[in-house]
Amino acid sequence: MDNVATFIHIQKYALGRPIVFTRSLVFAVAFMSLFSTIIALSKDIEDVDGDRAHGIKSLAVILGKEKVLGHCALASTLWLRARSVDLDNKASISSFYMLIWQASDRIIRLVK
Repeated sequence: MDNVATFIHIQKYALGRPIVFTRSLVFAVAFMSLFSTIIALSKDIEDVDGDRAHGIKSLAVILGKEKVLGHCALASTLWLRARSVDLDNKASISSFYMLIWQASDRIIRLVK
């Protein structure tokens, strides 16, 4: 989000341009947000023993290494699949929608 705030500030105050959120900008922000989250969660997996020893309740400590890794893999898979959805094709949208429901069901089973 810091990058979005920087972009807005530069566009509006430094360059005097209108703030326009183009498709490529939204994609870049979404991609970097997902990428950063997956990197942070992956690092938590590596640090779980030290976190536990120091009383840090990271997601990997709370859920376990396997569940966090599963969430990272699922997020990556959904992102890649979303890129191929044809927004003008109801069957393509429906297929992605059903994938999300199946993923949600698997997440619920992992967390239980």
